Amino acid sequence: MVFGGALYNRSFGVNHQPIILSLNQRHLLKKKKTDMLGKGPCIVSGINGEELSVTVTPDWLKGEKTYKTVAVEGNIGCGKTTFLQYFRSRPRVHILPEPVEKWKSLNGFNCFDMMYKDTNRWCSAFQSYVAFTMLQLHEEEEKHGRIKMIERSVYSARKCFVENLYQKGLMSDLDYTILQKWHEWLSKNANIGVDLIVYLKASPETCYNRIKKRNRSEECDISLDYLKDLHRLHENWLIHKKCGPLPAPVLTIDVDCPLSDVTRKIEQHAPAILFEN
Repeated sequence: MVFGGALYNRSFGVNHQPIILSLNQRHLLKKKKTDMLGKGPCIVSGINGEELSVTVTPDWLKGEKTYKTVAVEGNIGCGKTTFLQYFRSRPRVHILPEPVEKWKSLNGFNCFDMMYKDTNRWCSAFQSYVAFTMLQLHEEEEKHGRIKMIERSVYSARKCFVENLYQKGLMSDLDYTILQKWHEWLSKNANIGVDLIVYLKASPETCYNRIKKRNRSEECDISLDYLKDLHRLHENWLIHKKCGPLPAPVLTIDVDCPLSDVTRKIEQHAPAILFEN
């Protein structure tokens, strides 16, 4: 089977019969495609266990993804909604907001609200669902060559929110270990790569005041101490790099200012965010 078509097709043909590759198989082929170029066929297992002879051609490499992925990170209330709204009208940008509506409506359950009201009971289940829904955003393919802009990522879910729950004693050792293993598997086997991280940096006090002003029901119990913990974890991850290698370069924007000035700061950094520099 010669892969000379679009890289992101989920099925390929052998003698006009479709062969379906699993997510893991597709991801591994993407990672190995350059090494495989010009070295003849290699054998991979199909999703049903059949052996497939795969050859990577230059045309397949030309089918490399033509879009960039930007992860927008920051504390609760830092200004991510304002940031995404600024780019929403740009034709080259595809906005993928945090899947809050999915968290608020899962077969009749408001996971988001349940997690905040009884964190000890529901935090592990909620973070498992967060990882699943964020993976869906990472995996969503951009077919028109636009910049895919994701509100948060599987990385911040693990490095900041899961870590905070564990450090505060709200998550058991077992639940933490299971989620850690899940994220380790994602980092090795899933298509969660990003090309740029935009860190919207604001003080916990500024975030707290913005949360109070927007008055979302699920956020009414968020405390300043909670925001301070999340701020520390974001700083450790993105600024001090205490959590290991970062998945992408980080562009930090200081948004510790009135919201009226946030848009101006975003505009100043827009060329870098849109890879126009």
